[in-house]
Amino acid sequence: MKLPDFTEDAELNRLRQQMNAPRREWNQQSDWQRIDLDAILRHTGMEVNPADIIVTSDRTLEYEGFKVAVFIRDQPINTDYRFHVADCRTLIQMRRDGRYEKFVVATRQDGIFLVNQTSSGVVVNEEVEMRLHVCQNCLESLRWQNYEYGMRDIWLNFNLEDFFEVYNSTITQRPRYTDQTAPENTYAADWDRISKRYKVSVGWTCEACNIDLSESRTQQFLQTHHINGLRNDNQPENLKALCLECHANQPAHNHVTYSPSYRRFQDYRRGI
Repeated sequence: MKLPDFTEDAELNRLRQQMNAPRREWNQQSDWQRIDLDAILRHTGMEVNPADIIVTSDRTLEYEGFKVAVFIRDQPINTDYRFHVADCRTLIQMRRDGRYEKFVVATRQDGIFLVNQTSSGVVVNEEVEMRLHVCQNCLESLRWQNYEYGMRDIWLNFNLEDFFEVYNSTITQRPRYTDQTAPENTYAADWDRISKRYKVSVGWTCEACNIDLSESRTQQFLQTHHINGLRNDNQPENLKALCLECHANQPAHNHVTYSPSYRRFQDYRRGI
């Protein structure tokens, strides 16, 4: 989604004039910072396309040259969920079942991860710090400290700092970018064309709730979302057409609700 230039919105400018507030110029391209992938992985983690997670010969997991732990961001409340450090039988089964699609990769070493707590499939608390335990099948796959299933002490005392110290030396590829050379997280110059072409390809239909917005007057309510959050990654598998309401429900996308078009979409859905 390309953020709207609110400085050109007639309704907001009318309110600004009533408040005698000065007009501010805003250049979207100059506001974005370079991606510090290392810092993101060490703190919040990043949701990625599972196809980009590399399984190495020792069965550990890598992303963009970083040895990583992987977990699912959305966690049902009161669930003792696990994180993974190897391509264990659990992940293999998830791929077979078609559930291998929403993993977050991270290099955080304290065992505490940012998760979204859910209830009945709905996110109720976003980015809550939660201690997760390592998957026992991962330890068995790696033969970590000669682990065999049921060795509770080894499982409970597993330490990510020790894990990364042992396995970081086996990284098979180095990061593509550093924090200085990483591309800016900005939209492509032809983003409007890319976005429209993708929306046409899905028939102007929201890929989350399936609402049909193909009429000329409703096409404005469909946006193109970058799944991994990287605005310069326009591969088709990283794009998703979402109505304004579904787009606003994506992590860190609450700003969509402030758009004047969001209110118009709410009125449209109510039949006003």
